[in-house]
Amino acid sequence: MRFLYWPNPQIVKEERFKARQCWIVRVRNPDGQGAYSTVDVWIDKESGGMLKMNGYNDQGRAIRRFEVLHGKKFGDIWMVDEMRIETISASDGGRVSSSTRMQIKTAVE
Repeated sequence: MRFLYWPNPQIVKEERFKARQCWIVRVRNPDGQGAYSTVDVWIDKESGGMLKMNGYNDQGRAIRRFEVLHGKKFGDIWMVDEMRIETISASDGGRVSSSTRMQIKTAVE
Protein backbone atom coordinates (compact mmCIF):
# COMPACT_ATOMS: atom_id res chain seq x y z
CA MET A 1 0.00 0.00 0.00
CA ARG A 2 2.87 2.29 -0.87
CA PHE A 3 0.41 4.45 -2.80
CA LEU A 4 -0.85 5.91 0.49
CA TYR A 5 2.32 8.02 0.52
CA TRP A 6 2.31 9.20 -3.09
CA PRO A 7 2.27 13.00 -3.51
CA ASN A 8 -0.31 15.26 -5.15
CA PRO A 9 -3.61 13.49 -4.53
CA GLN A 10 -6.59 14.95 -6.39
CA ILE A 11 -10.29 14.72 -5.63
CA VAL A 12 -11.83 13.59 -8.92
CA LYS A 13 -15.48 13.22 -7.86
CA GLU A 14 -17.92 12.46 -5.08
CA GLU A 15 -19.92 9.25 -4.85
CA ARG A 16 -21.94 7.17 -2.41
CA PHE A 17 -20.42 3.86 -1.38
CA LYS A 18 -22.03 1.57 1.19
CA ALA A 19 -24.51 4.34 2.09
CA ARG A 20 -21.60 6.70 2.88
CA GLN A 21 -20.86 9.93 1.03
CA CYS A 22 -17.29 9.69 -0.26
CA TRP A 23 -14.64 11.64 -2.09
CA ILE A 24 -12.81 9.67 -4.74
CA VAL A 25 -9.18 10.68 -4.50
CA ARG A 26 -6.79 9.78 -7.34
CA VAL A 27 -3.07 9.40 -6.83
CA ARG A 28 -0.56 8.81 -9.61
CA ASN A 29 2.62 6.84 -9.25
CA PRO A 30 5.42 9.41 -9.00
CA ASP A 31 8.32 7.13 -9.95
CA GLY A 32 6.81 4.35 -12.08
CA GLN A 33 7.98 1.65 -9.69
CA GLY A 34 5.58 -1.10 -8.71
CA ALA A 35 2.45 -2.53 -10.31
CA TYR A 36 0.17 0.50 -10.04
CA SER A 37 0.21 3.51 -12.30
CA THR A 38 -2.82 5.12 -10.63
CA VAL A 39 -4.90 4.37 -7.54
CA ASP A 40 -8.39 5.66 -6.73
CA VAL A 41 -9.28 5.80 -3.04
CA TRP A 42 -12.84 6.21 -1.68
CA ILE A 43 -12.64 8.41 1.44
CA ASP A 44 -15.63 8.65 3.77
CA LYS A 45 -16.45 12.36 4.05
CA GLU A 46 -17.67 12.07 7.64
CA SER A 47 -14.93 9.94 9.22
CA GLY A 48 -12.02 10.44 6.81
CA GLY A 49 -11.60 6.67 6.66
CA MET A 50 -10.68 4.78 3.51
CA LEU A 51 -13.48 2.48 2.37
CA LYS A 52 -12.25 1.21 -0.97
CA MET A 53 -9.17 1.41 -3.20
CA ASN A 54 -8.71 0.40 -6.85
CA GLY A 55 -5.22 0.03 -8.32
CA TYR A 56 -4.75 0.44 -12.10
CA ASN A 57 -1.89 -0.59 -14.38
CA ASP A 58 -0.29 1.72 -16.95
CA GLN A 59 -2.99 0.80 -19.50
CA GLY A 60 -5.67 2.03 -17.08
CA ARG A 61 -7.01 -1.45 -16.29
CA ALA A 62 -7.95 -2.33 -12.73
CA ILE A 63 -5.54 -4.95 -11.36
CA ARG A 64 -6.27 -4.88 -7.61
CA ARG A 65 -9.20 -3.92 -5.38
CA PHE A 66 -9.18 -3.34 -1.65
CA GLU A 67 -12.49 -3.04 0.18
CA VAL A 68 -13.01 -2.41 3.87
CA LEU A 69 -15.69 -4.80 5.08
CA HIS A 70 -15.75 -3.86 8.75
CA GLY A 71 -14.11 -1.52 11.24
CA LYS A 72 -13.54 -1.83 14.96
CA LYS A 73 -12.81 0.72 17.65
CA PHE A 74 -9.65 0.13 19.69
CA GLY A 75 -9.70 2.66 22.51
CA ASP A 76 -10.27 6.01 20.80
CA ILE A 77 -9.08 4.89 17.37
CA TRP A 78 -11.11 3.25 14.59
CA MET A 79 -9.19 0.58 12.69
CA VAL A 80 -9.95 -1.75 9.82
CA ASP A 81 -10.61 -5.19 11.22
CA GLU A 82 -11.78 -6.88 8.01
CA MET A 83 -10.74 -6.17 4.43
CA ARG A 84 -11.10 -7.97 1.11
CA ILE A 85 -8.21 -7.79 -1.36
CA GLU A 86 -8.84 -8.96 -4.91
CA THR A 87 -6.35 -9.38 -7.74
CA ILE A 88 -7.92 -8.79 -11.14
CA SER A 89 -6.59 -10.38 -14.32
CA ALA A 90 -6.10 -7.57 -16.81
CA SER A 91 -5.61 -10.12 -19.61
CA ASP A 92 -8.66 -12.26 -18.76
CA GLY A 93 -11.52 -9.81 -19.19
CA GLY A 94 -11.21 -8.30 -15.72
CA ARG A 95 -11.98 -11.49 -13.81
CA VAL A 96 -10.95 -11.84 -10.19
CA SER A 97 -7.98 -14.23 -10.22
CA SER A 98 -7.52 -14.30 -6.45
CA SER A 99 -9.34 -13.02 -3.41
CA THR A 100 -7.99 -12.69 0.11
CA ARG A 101 -9.80 -11.65 3.24
CA MET A 102 -7.76 -10.03 5.99
CA GLN A 103 -9.25 -10.13 9.47
CA ILE A 104 -7.79 -8.78 12.71
CA LYS A 105 -9.10 -10.85 15.58
CA THR A 106 -7.53 -9.19 18.63
CA ALA A 107 -5.68 -6.06 19.59
CA VAL A 108 -2.57 -5.87 21.77
CA GLU A 109 -2.73 -3.04 24.27
